[in-house]
Amino acid sequence: MKKSTPPRDTPSIPGDLEAYKLIQTWSLAFQNRGEDRGWLAIGFFARHALKELLSLSERGHKKPLEFLVGILLMSVEEFDSYCRRELSHLPKDYDRRRYPDGLDIRDFARRKWVWPGLLSHDTDMVKGNKELVRELGLANDVGVNFTEKSKRMWTRGTPEVVVALRLRNIVEEYRTQFQFKQMTKTHLGYGQATSPFIAGWEQSHPWWRQTKKLAQKLPSLDRKNYAAWFKAAEPVFIGLYGKDFENHEHFAHIRRNAEQMSVKEKKKQRGLVRREIRKRIRQAFKSIAPIRSGI
Repeated sequence: MKKSTPPRDTPSIPGDLEAYKLIQTWSLAFQNRGEDRGWLAIGFFARHALKELLSLSERGHKKPLEFLVGILLMSVEEFDSYCRRELSHLPKDYDRRRYPDGLDIRDFARRKWVWPGLLSHDTDMVKGNKELVRELGLANDVGVNFTEKSKRMWTRGTPEVVVALRLRNIVEEYRTQFQFKQMTKTHLGYGQATSPFIAGWEQSHPWWRQTKKLAQKLPSLDRKNYAAWFKAAEPVFIGLYGKDFENHEHFAHIRRNAEQMSVKEKKKQRGLVRREIRKRIRQAFKSIAPIRSGI
């Protein structure tokens, strides 16, 4: 009886995959000739492969799901070991000037909000993860208070904190854009061009332009200047939540509190609610601000 052969587009064993040859070619292109497209191609291929496994899992296929979990566990475990090896070769005291070419993994980690890691009930792994986060200095330079823990640490469970984080990110984007534009103008002789989409959006929404102007010369967010950051964010806050922002569903909990006011106070209810919203968002800016200024 003649054996059936698999379809041409179905690999028989992983070793026969043409993709392995492609990955090797891309890797050599980068290692031997310094071509960035080599590692970029590998990254795009890996990302697409993982997305395809996830897509198959979402359709109810068990084997792709098991394989995906296995790949992720193995990859994160290997990356975790790599981080610990790198840290073991570095001085304990962090100094950005020591490795100007970014060879200190902490340079990268300090500017990230999150980091790949393994979740477990294993107490040793939990302890090890906390130690790794501390040694990497994770999120120390993101401009948000993650490291100075306190009993009243901010949480996204507070609506005003969600608003403050959103506004902070917009102000920070404009601030860093301005800094980069000044840097390129100083060192390269030209400024960073604003994309047509952003320029058009700012033209039709004046509140974006106001925040952009106020944000440009702000120092990094900290506990001393949080009020100035809130002031810079106010125009875009009005744009996002409306001139009658007190009626926005995000602040319904504050309106409910206002309903408990006496009849006399209700005559001033709108103004009181608006002031309370601004007060809470300003306070949220303070709670997310690092105690010490960053870059």
